[in-house]
Amino acid sequence: MRLLFTPEPNGLAHIIRLQAIALAYEELYGDQDEIIFAIEPTRQKVLMPTNNSKIKYMHHASKFFTPNLTLNKLHKTSRREMIIGRDQEYGDLIKKTDPDIVITDMEISPIFATTKQAKKIVLIVNALFLPYRRGIAGEDKTSRIKNLSGYISNQVIWGYLRMYLRLTGAGGKGGIKQYLKTFPMIMPEWKGYVHLSNYHPNLHFVGPIFSPA
Repeated sequence: MRLLFTPEPNGLAHIIRLQAIALAYEELYGDQDEIIFAIEPTRQKVLMPTNNSKIKYMHHASKFFTPNLTLNKLHKTSRREMIIGRDQEYGDLIKKTDPDIVITDMEISPIFATTKQAKKIVLIVNALFLPYRRGIAGEDKTSRIKNLSGYISNQVIWGYLRMYLRLTGAGGKGGIKQYLKTFPMIMPEWKGYVHLSNYHPNLHFVGPIFSPA
């Protein structure tokens, strides 16, 4: 089996966390499976040094990667152009590597690009960034102010995801709410740290994920 790991390139913590998962997987199944780790070239220096690892690191440069854009170019790049462009870039990456499964950490674009090619996808995501928020641990879930805050953030996230679904053409008949239930999501935190309004079976709370280094 071939696995493709694609971290969110702007967040160094997400790169390191996904590399830690890839290394742990290699330790368990490295003799059986092939592991590819796609990394933005300018971010490769943040990867942990590894000895005797057979993980294949490959550059995945994006012209839409924010640090690579000049301020003028960033202002001129529309959200629509960025979503479609990144979808095409990840689509090309998946065709090139032909993985059996894609694992992404806090990166939205690979989800839609992967499902369009009928490949399996696993999303690692903090529960706070899901559109199911009711509050954070310790907050009064009955508070109108906190509930309003969660409602507003949820609507913003739903709107963003609906835009992705529409522009990439990845969805089926069920819309974005049904689409999010078609693949597993792994939360690197304890269940209940973020109070959610929807705990569907594809949400998996595994506790914090730490680097083995």
